[in-house]
Amino acid sequence: MLLYAPCTVAKNHLAPYEASVAYTPQLAAFARDAVVFRRHQTEAGQSGIAYASIFSGAQADRHGAFRHPLELSDELYLLAEAFADQGYETFFWNGHEMGGPNYDQGVAPANHFEQGLAAGDPRFAAILDELSADPSYKALVTTNFFVTHSPYRMGVIPSFRKRHPGEADGLRPDTLRRLGRLYHDNHIALAFDYPATVERLGLSMDDRSQLVGLLELAYKANVEALDQQFGAVLGAIDARGLRDEALVAFTADHGELLRQEDELFQWSHAMQITPEVLGVPLLVRSPDPRVRPGPYEAVTRSIDVLPTLAGLAGFALPEDRGIQGKDLSPALRGESEAPELVAASHTTLLVRSVYERMHDPRHAHNWGLVQRYFPDEAAEHMWVALREGDRLTRWRKRADGEWSFEGMDLSPGSRRFWEPLDPADPQHAESIEGLREYKGRLLAAHARAAESLLPATDELEALQGLGYIE
Repeated sequence: MLLYAPCTVAKNHLAPYEASVAYTPQLAAFARDAVVFRRHQTEAGQSGIAYASIFSGAQADRHGAFRHPLELSDELYLLAEAFADQGYETFFWNGHEMGGPNYDQGVAPANHFEQGLAAGDPRFAAILDELSADPSYKALVTTNFFVTHSPYRMGVIPSFRKRHPGEADGLRPDTLRRLGRLYHDNHIALAFDYPATVERLGLSMDDRSQLVGLLELAYKANVEALDQQFGAVLGAIDARGLRDEALVAFTADHGELLRQEDELFQWSHAMQITPEVLGVPLLVRSPDPRVRPGPYEAVTRSIDVLPTLAGLAGFALPEDRGIQGKDLSPALRGESEAPELVAASHTTLLVRSVYERMHDPRHAHNWGLVQRYFPDEAAEHMWVALREGDRLTRWRKRADGEWSFEGMDLSPGSRRFWEPLDPADPQHAESIEGLREYKGRLLAAHARAAESLLPATDELEALQGLGYIE
């Protein structure tokens, strides 16, 4: 069983979700034999919280993760534990500081590797060899890592443009170099206070337009690199003759928002609720012939990944371990209808090191909008969202300090814009009540949570390593 869960993957940049995409051929080929979950939604736009949801089958009111980096409670029943209890040897290639200090929960600690899974890894090759030689052997391989996270790598652009000459026409090499340096020197400020930053840098309208084109090009080039890595891992499995035996899932912790005029933050994911951030890929290829490839149209959630993979592997999770997700395997086998689920998501809390930098004169100019919408670490500042079918609603703070209930139509071909919810409309009133109830649960859980955060020095290094702070 392989759970391949990279960080920061915008599904509208993947061929299985956007037919015009030409730079993810490996995922396109994989999707032809997989179930493609069209309306899959993550819990949060920060990795530690989102991975906690995937690995625990629960949300923050149960797993207790409201910020990252952190460690999860030993009371949780995680993916590795569940599969280990079924006789699987478990392996975790943990290449992400924010999503895994103890997310394998101490199971088989010798198999906890501090990097993302690569196809040529000798340990991975040994696992595949043992699976080929011993039909009774079972292995769970999990990996999380980042290739497409900001600040986006620029070095992959030249070769990408050679393969895809139609991408970003008009960007000259000298413009790429100049704006690339400007981006890397100011990527935090551009992400979290774009309007003030472009004014401070004196960027012309032409510069701004070219910067948008450059960063979209960079993101696409990095998505292609991710696609190639995933394809190589699949190739290693196929080369051992294990293709028809392996249960393989591809998902992500959260998506990514590129430049969008009507959204608060740009080229980022944290501290914001948008369809591009919350809507993440989930593709599952099962060896079970009853699981037919094709689109799965109902709403699904990160918390459903663990119970569904367990169900596809042929076992049920204990009912007394706090799993909140739904096992979708009966629906995938055609044994039942797809359940009607509501996906709940929320923003996360500022960690102390980010909060301190927001108010440090040397860095404060990067955080103007964050200070306005999330002025401190208090849980009350969390935004919440619910997705039911193609209706996404959220409860968020406005610039004037007031709170607003908003909705968006996500149906194909619709114009995506936020509109106020009307309490006099029965459907809107029901959404408002749902948002209030969900946030109430989060606040109550946060008040009683005993979060185990990493020491401040480790926290600082981890956040700096990912480019969240300077």
